[in-house]
Amino acid sequence: MTTPDVLDALGFPRVLEVVQRFAGSEAGKRRLADLRPSLDAEEVARRLDRVREARRMLAESGRRPLASLGDPGPLLARLEDPRSVLEPAEFVQLRDLLRLALELKQDSSGWPLLGAEWAELPDPAPALAEIGRVLDEEGQIREDADPELARVRSRGARAKKKLVQQLEKMLAGPLARFAIAEPFVTQRNERFVVPVRVEHRREAGGLIHGTSSSGATVFVEPLEAVDANNEWIYCLQREKEIVHRLLVRLTAQLRQNLPALGDYCRALARFDAWQSQAAFAEAFSCTVPSVEPGGGIQLAEARHPLLADRLGERTVPLTLRLGDPASALIVSGPNAGGKTVCLKTVGLLVLMAQSGLPVPAREARFPLFRQVLADIGDRQSIAADLSTFSAHVLRIRDMLADLTPPSLVLLDELGTGTDPAYGAALGIAILEQFQREGVLLIATTHHLAIKQYAEGTPGAANASVGLDPETLRPDYRLRFGVSGESSALEIARQLGLPSAVLDSARRRLDSRQLEVEAFLERLRTEQAALQEAQREAERTRQDLVQTRARLEEEARRGEEQRRKEAEKSLARWQREFLRQAERFVKGSEDRAEAARLRSQARARAEALKEAFRREMAVERSDQKAPGAGPAADSGGLAPGDPVYDEFFRKRGRVVEIQGEAATVDIDGKRVTSPLERLRKLERKEVVRRPSPQVSLTVVEDTDPELNLIGQRVEEALEKADKYLDRAMVSQLRQVRIIHGFGKGRLKKALGQFLATHPHVSGSRVEGGSTVVDLRE
Repeated sequence: MTTPDVLDALGFPRVLEVVQRFAGSEAGKRRLADLRPSLDAEEVARRLDRVREARRMLAESGRRPLASLGDPGPLLARLEDPRSVLEPAEFVQLRDLLRLALELKQDSSGWPLLGAEWAELPDPAPALAEIGRVLDEEGQIREDADPELARVRSRGARAKKKLVQQLEKMLAGPLARFAIAEPFVTQRNERFVVPVRVEHRREAGGLIHGTSSSGATVFVEPLEAVDANNEWIYCLQREKEIVHRLLVRLTAQLRQNLPALGDYCRALARFDAWQSQAAFAEAFSCTVPSVEPGGGIQLAEARHPLLADRLGERTVPLTLRLGDPASALIVSGPNAGGKTVCLKTVGLLVLMAQSGLPVPAREARFPLFRQVLADIGDRQSIAADLSTFSAHVLRIRDMLADLTPPSLVLLDELGTGTDPAYGAALGIAILEQFQREGVLLIATTHHLAIKQYAEGTPGAANASVGLDPETLRPDYRLRFGVSGESSALEIARQLGLPSAVLDSARRRLDSRQLEVEAFLERLRTEQAALQEAQREAERTRQDLVQTRARLEEEARRGEEQRRKEAEKSLARWQREFLRQAERFVKGSEDRAEAARLRSQARARAEALKEAFRREMAVERSDQKAPGAGPAADSGGLAPGDPVYDEFFRKRGRVVEIQGEAATVDIDGKRVTSPLERLRKLERKEVVRRPSPQVSLTVVEDTDPELNLIGQRVEEALEKADKYLDRAMVSQLRQVRIIHGFGKGRLKKALGQFLATHPHVSGSRVEGGSTVVDLRE
């Protein structure tokens, strides 16, 4: 797809080095270093899908610590050698590898892409168990790994203890006063000895096992310690033989798993690479790009990753669209203004996307390119006898010869290195040829003729980078639709070139050149003003959207508050109605008549409540309809006029007027309202709804006790249900249901029935009856 020199010119290997910083293992770093752009659309899509999933896994589960994995390659190579026996530290490294593999095999089961290959790998648990039977967590050989090992270690410990006691006794004896150099026990040739002054070695007796560096001390094994030392040495040797036998056996067992171990290492390296890309994406605020055959390039707030690594948030973002309608973009502007950075950013992000890497941008869409071709930088070669111009021409010749669309072509300083007139003409011809080949192209230039070509040619467009008007320093921002001037004289002035030289240069400029530059400057100024106006219009639109949302929310909260206030008012009216009804009922001596009146009062209250809520719903729908609402005129009110009370948000009728207030009948209730909150309604708007009528029915006065003794369970529960309804109508707060003792079936069934009954707030058994508390 892309030659190594283009990868180097665009900085692709350096970007891979940045991503490698997030890797936890050497194997993962090597895999990242080997990444290259792919020409296979399905392979690119698979890579990007894995990165998306890795980002989700990273967000949900955090990073997996792979640094402890190290580089298992040399270890596996040793294991492959049939003559090798692994050491305990090497088994610990293999154990860490197997544990990571087991953890990822278990944890990645819910991730279809990252977990797919782990599902196909064998279970690492048996190999882990084999290592665990021989080594403990510190990497030491377990005593229960071999029955003889524990016995040998115990025997050796006893021999060592006895030996040390013998030597310490000697150190405390008569020799200690003149023959012992220092009162401590040490080892030489794996045997325990004591330090003796060289002049007293004969008095000490025993076997000499070495001399100090100064020659003043010899290390003596007393004769009485020889047998204990021999026992100690024997135990050590026997322990080494047993440990070696265990390690040989364990090495052979793991050698049988060598193919699986290699699979685990490769899978861990791939996972480390995916995890590193996800971490890079988070650190650099990347997006996972869209790469599909056809279409053009769309970048929103893209940043060059190497600049972002160095400058952080100070990196100026790039927004660019190429391919629709313009397939060729000519970027102009001052030197050091960011033209080459624009080329490199686009080319580098294309390479990253087709390698499956996330790119630092808010949004990124690319076609699938077969080639990225670039002529960037000064390729002058003294050794090859090539001028700058010749180097550019040869490079472009090779591009045209090897061109395989769809391709991205990047040309830096097109037409440079020769006479401006000839360079511009050649540059335009090169652009025309690339356009005929159907590639996407970005080129930078200082030539006015090339800028004019882009302005007047379909499929081509101008863009510019400019100077900050106050500091005259490059601002690195790309502006579309207008070319940029080189600003050579301004930059030269800023760098301190004498004014006389600058004035002479201006006089020598062609008048037509000056006119064109002045026109371009006016065009840039007008475009900047237009863009600022567009931004201001967008800010105004956003403010209006926010204001509308705020007002709608305030209206919703106000409506909700009014509804709550109306509900509270309704509840007060209902309580007052029932209180007045109860005062009236208490005056009746006929209990049956009192029960009927209570029932009628409750029905009437519920009917009024429902009518009030229906009226509220009608009011809300009227207010939402265009043009709906009460008349705005509150003057000329007279008794009998229909009105709308803004406080209660209800229709009513004026009963009488007293000064600045009126008595209004609202749903049968008389309220006093200031005239300013009343709005007169047209009589035709008043809709008379029939008041709910409640027919009187005969209801027996309810006894506070119900006797169910001797009745079947089903019959008893049915009677209890009807009895509780009557008790509620009669406003009883507590009743007693008698069920007797018997076998307890009726008591149990009644208890279950009362536990779920809507009228019952609680119940308790008292002897042969149950006391029932009713809800208010």
